[in-house]
Amino acid sequence: MSLIYPCMSSCGCDRMPMFPVCDKLGTVFYSPCHAGCPLTSTEIFKFINPNETIQGNIFKNCSCVTSDDMEASRQFCSTQECEQKALLYFLFMALGGMIGGMAVTPGVLILLRSVPPMHRSISLGFNGFMVSLFATLPSPIFWGFVFDKFCLKWDQKCPDTKGSCALYDTDPLRLWLHLLYGCMRAFALIADVYVLYHAKDLKYGTHCFAAGGCSY
Repeated sequence: MSLIYPCMSSCGCDRMPMFPVCDKLGTVFYSPCHAGCPLTSTEIFKFINPNETIQGNIFKNCSCVTSDDMEASRQFCSTQECEQKALLYFLFMALGGMIGGMAVTPGVLILLRSVPPMHRSISLGFNGFMVSLFATLPSPIFWGFVFDKFCLKWDQKCPDTKGSCALYDTDPLRLWLHLLYGCMRAFALIADVYVLYHAKDLKYGTHCFAAGGCSY
């Protein structure tokens, strides 16, 4: 999806909200304005007012479309391929989340078995504190920075005011998103292997500590 076409250079589409339309050959445009379609005042009002519906509108005389009829509409856009890929993506993400979550319970059990009973509450609290300090708190800032780096088009409802991102450069975004996440998971795997190696002699059942107290 391109945001700049020579045929729409004089249309003034900078503040046009995102409303993808396609021609009958499958070319996707950010909005009817970016497709070079002349918009009436009524149609512009419908774009601005979220209560109005323009889903089925067919925009005519669009100078940037590649089909001979010069028409563009959202109903010309095919979503079948995207829906299939999205379904596969979420299935694989769910499977990965289930596999990754299987390490949580063994980790808690090892933590509880590694300290005297009198220190278990403190160890759990310290573990939660470290997770919040190094993961929960910085996570929105870090991932927000990553997403913002690949934004192609920011909403501008007011002059000189940047709103939310309306369009991302998806190819490098998905590459860096999964690359960074994969590196973090690999580091976590190395840490888990290290813990398992040093916990191999951990005794299950009754175990008494020199500091006092027994683990059951």
